[in-house]
Parts: sequence; structure tokens; C-alpha cells
Amino acid sequence: MPQPKRGYRGKRHKKRALSRIRATLLSMGATLVLVLVVGLAWWFLWGNTVGVSSDDCVLTEQEDGSMVLSWKEVNGAESYIVKVSWKDADGKNTYEATVETNSCKIPITSDIGSCTIHVQTGGNLTRTIVDVSTNLSLGLSGASWHLNEETGVLNAMYSLSGGATCSVCLMEDGNVAEEVMTVKGESVEISFGDDGDLPLPDSTYTIGLCASRVGKEFSYIGYATTTYTVSRSQLLGKDMEVAVEDEDGNVYTFTWNETAGSRYVVQQYDEESGSWLNVAYVATDAERTYTTPHLDSFTTYTYRIVAEDSEAAESESNYIAISEEIVCETEASAIYCTVWPMLSLTAYSDSEKTQRVGTVSAMKAYCVLDEADGMFGVLVDGETWYIDSSTCMINLTEYLGDLCTYDITNSYDSVFTVHEFEFPGVSGEVVTGFENMALNDGTFVTPLMYSVADKLMDAALMALDAGYRLRIYESYRPAVATTTLYSMGTSLLSQTIPTETWTGKSLSELEMPSNAVTTETIVNEDGTITLKETVASLTYADVMYGGSSYHLSNFLAAKRSRHNVGVAVDLTLEDAETGEELVMQTVMHDLSQYSVTDRNTTNANILASIMTSAGLSPLVSEWWHFQDDEVDRVDSMSSVPVSIEGWKQDVYGRRYRLADGSYYTDCTVTISGTEYDFNSDGYLIE
Repeated sequence: MPQPKRGYRGKRHKKRALSRIRATLLSMGATLVLVLVVGLAWWFLWGNTVGVSSDDCVLTEQEDGSMVLSWKEVNGAESYIVKVSWKDADGKNTYEATVETNSCKIPITSDIGSCTIHVQTGGNLTRTIVDVSTNLSLGLSGASWHLNEETGVLNAMYSLSGGATCSVCLMEDGNVAEEVMTVKGESVEISFGDDGDLPLPDSTYTIGLCASRVGKEFSYIGYATTTYTVSRSQLLGKDMEVAVEDEDGNVYTFTWNETAGSRYVVQQYDEESGSWLNVAYVATDAERTYTTPHLDSFTTYTYRIVAEDSEAAESESNYIAISEEIVCETEASAIYCTVWPMLSLTAYSDSEKTQRVGTVSAMKAYCVLDEADGMFGVLVDGETWYIDSSTCMINLTEYLGDLCTYDITNSYDSVFTVHEFEFPGVSGEVVTGFENMALNDGTFVTPLMYSVADKLMDAALMALDAGYRLRIYESYRPAVATTTLYSMGTSLLSQTIPTETWTGKSLSELEMPSNAVTTETIVNEDGTITLKETVASLTYADVMYGGSSYHLSNFLAAKRSRHNVGVAVDLTLEDAETGEELVMQTVMHDLSQYSVTDRNTTNANILASIMTSAGLSPLVSEWWHFQDDEVDRVDSMSSVPVSIEGWKQDVYGRRYRLADGSYYTDCTVTISGTEYDFNSDGYLIE
């Protein structure tokens, strides 16, 4: 018989072994699947009905000494069977009941020491939920409470016995309504509020401390032998924190936390009176928020929020809580500023020029209500009309606010001199055309082309960074002022200068033409010596430009200057802290060869560096003069005296402002043919 090839049998056995392994694996897989199916079925029918945690079964002692047993609800259970057994002085006792809810009252007390509790489902389910023995001999004593009224945190200290822990519970009608937390130590700290252990109560909380024990399947909470009742107002505390949101456009919103007190007061600090003024009241049950009105540009506002003890009390002695000071430093905003179009402009219904609605008049004052897409939305007959902002002047005192200081001396006491000698008819007088630029509240009308105002703002910010502030003496100058000054200057040139300066400065302190001043030494009878100064017979022309290449037109334009189109400004520097002006080579508006930039002092060069860095050009004959040479269309622009008179609006309503800065109040007035009623604050009664 032929022999099989070597290895044949081994291969056959190997195949059989592999077949057995496959069969075994298939059998195991089928078994595993069956187990999983059965397990899932068990879970859905039985397993998910019973949790193993301290929340499953809780035994809570009641005020009358009885116990309430509660457990985790079982899905699909129609009823529950409760069995309890315990021993007392009378011997062994049992209790059994069938209930339809997942709690019941059982007739045991804590003095029995221990008991065994068995709970199972009834009906079609026969699953045991819990079967446990527990010791009821727990104790909590000597509790003391302390409420920190500053922070609204409640502290308690106590003693525990029987291996108990402490349960902090909310009480209702003398019994535990809700367990808040458990503590192993012998002291507890309870905080309230959104981030606390408990939310603030609507009215009051009664908080109890109970001896308790927490097990894997069972928890026991004893009766609260010590409680503390605290009201919402007590828990609020006195710590007030304010969140500030910048809404843009110089509007801010304050939001603060709830504190003790009967109402909140928003206060603003008034620099003039040095006191806090109440600007808004907020009820304790209202939304704790306040939004400021639109605030003036580049002005520092200081607010605070206080909580009062009584609505009738408005003194610091009755403040429950005071926030830290809220300092708002505003930025530039054209909203509610006064502007003057330098041309008659077409007005549109919106900033996208969708529809023409009319024409605004050149050099009339308008109030800005909106700014978008290079357009000003201005108030016209109660409506918002949109005009091109590039040809408008804006009032600097409103637009730049405290970023600069302003002293438009031409409007009340001109400082024009010729090297500090009087300019007759001008020095100390109101310059023609400036009559309406000093207002009754001590401020000034200071128009400047809007684009130039932005460059001036850049210069002012640079000056502040260096420790200085810009002090503005003149911006827009009406054409009538220019021609009047030039005419008066022409007639002045041949006149002899006075023997004394208009500013009161000694002649020896002034740089003068050579041999202009002689000094005679006089010996008095008592032996003292007096120096007598004598001025040579010099004309104003000699002092203004004699011996130099300058002429009157270098200091005063004959017909039209950059001031007349609102693109030039006369200004100096002052110390930002003290307000003291820096010393330059001459005083402001000294119309003479001694004011030229070739004679600039260090301080004048600092001023020039700041202004030119901001894109403004100097004038070689006046160290104080800077202008914007990039503005076009200047020849077609109007140059007449301006007034601030016109409709003015703010967040409180509309008012009509007069040329002196005052408003119509408590009256009925006809304006442009229409009758209007104004209240005591000057606002229009709609």
C-alpha cells in the first residue's frame, strides 16, 4: 500500500483543530450576544429601577419623632412593600405597609437605637430595592450661628456624636424639606446667591442642622434640633460691585449686584460743588442697571452706586452699601455737537443719500444727531437730515471738551498788541465779528473745520502725553474781523508808540530796536538813585517790522486768511497739572517781528513739533498760528459772524438755544412761524 506523503496527516489534524476553534468561538460569540441581550433586557426591566447611591433610600426624622422613609422611584412599579423591624423595651416589633408612592411614614423613633428596613416593589415586579440595618443613635448639640452681614455668609459651629455627619437642611413647617449639603466636620459655612450654596430666598430661609449618616444605599437624617431663620435682606450683604460696559458714543451702562437696602441711588460727582448729586433711583425689585445719557467728549465723569437704608433718607449716614467710584473718561463724539455748514448743502433722508429732502443754510447752527458714511445727521424742523460733514465747522468746546482749554479773548477782551504796546481800538476790546462767541455760562463758541478738528485732537493728545495741554485763543475768524483789523492796523503804522506798554511790562524787559530806549540816572535829594527810561520817537511800524523784511500783511491778512475758512487756530501750551502757560518769546497775538518763528524759544519749538506732527503747518510770522493746507474749496466758503443760536437736542429732548447760550424756559414762543411751549428746564413740551 502506498504511504501518504510526509506531513499530510499533520495538515489534516491542523484543519480539524481550526474547525473546532471556529466552532468554539462561534458558540462563545452566540453566548455573549445572548448574555448582552438578556443583560439589556434585565437593565431595562429591572436594573435601571434600582440605583446604588446615598440618594436611593433616606430616613428623615420628623418634628413629632416619627420617621419618613423615601427611596428612588422604580420605573414600572405599581406599588412598594415596606417592611421595618426593630427592638425596643417591649421586645421585637415589625411594621409592614404597601404604598403607591416612593415614600411613607413609619412608626419608629430615634431612641430605638437601630432597625432593619426592607423595601421591594409590588405588582408584577418583585425586585428588592434596599435591605439594610441602620443605627439611629446619632447626636448634634451645642450649635451656634453667626451671620456676616458684610458678606452675607452664614456660619455655624456644633458638636457631633455617634459617628454622625452634619446635614444642612431647609426646613418647612418644622420638618426637613430639602437637604442642602452634608459636612463631616463640626463647623459649616453657607453662602448664598448665584454662585453660593443656596440661591437667595424670596423672603426667608429657615435652616436646620441635623445629625446624619450617609451610606452606600441608605442615608439617615435626624431631626433638626437647632435652626436659624434668615431674611433675604440680611443675606444680601454690603459688598457692592459694579460692571461697566462702554456702549460706544460716550454712553455707559452700569450693572451691579443686589445688596441690602431699600433702594439704590446712582450718583455723579459734581466738581463745582464738590458733592455727589443723585441722578437716578432704582427700586430693589427692579433691574439693577443704569445707562448714562450721552456724555460730553473728552470729559472725565465720576459715578458711584449707593444702597440706602430708607427711601426717605438721603445722607451718607443712611447708606448701607457704597460702590467704588466709577470713572468714565470719554472720547471724541460729534453727537449733540453744534456744527455750521460753510456752504449751502443738499440734505438727504439718510447717510446713503437715498432721497433729497431739502437744503441747509450756510453758517447756520445745527445740532448733530447721527454720524455715518462721512455725513452728519442734523436736526431740522424735528427731523434728521443728512449733510456732507467735510464742509462743516464743529464747535471745539463741545467736540474736544476738556482735552483743551479755551480763552477766546477776542470775544470779550482782546490781547492783540504790537509788541505789548496798545493796539488802539482793539486791545482790551471785543473784536468786530466776535460778539456772539462768549456765552453766559463762561464757555466759548469755537468753530473749526471738522477735519482740522480731528488733527487738532491728535495734537492735543500728543501734548497731554508730554505733560502739556493746548490752550486755544482763536479758531474761526469772520471776514469782517479780518478786514477791520487790517484797516485799523494800516492807520496805526505811522503813529508814535506810547511811552508805556499796554501789558504793564517794563521797557527794559522788552527787546526793542537799537537806541529805542535810553536810560537816565537821576540822583535824588535823599541820595537815592532813580533810573528814568525814555523811549525814542518810534512809530508802530518801527516796532512792528522796522529793519526787517516783514510787513503788516505778514501779521494781519488784508482780505482773507485761513482763519476765515475755519482751518487755522491760534494756540499755546500750558502745564497740564498747574494750568500755567509756558513762556514763549512773546505774548499771544503780539503783531511784531519779535513773534516770528526764527526767534522761537525752546517752548515754542515744542509747540511747533507737536502741531506739525499732527499734520498742521506753521506760519513763519506767528509762533502761535497753525493751519491745515490740505483743505480744498476754501474760496467758495462763507465767512460771516457765527452764532450758536438754534435747536439743540440731547437724550432728554429738544431745546431752543439763544445766541448767549441760554434757553427759552417756562414760556410759549413763536419760532420761524411755529408756536412752541417750553418747560422749566427749557425742553420742548411735545
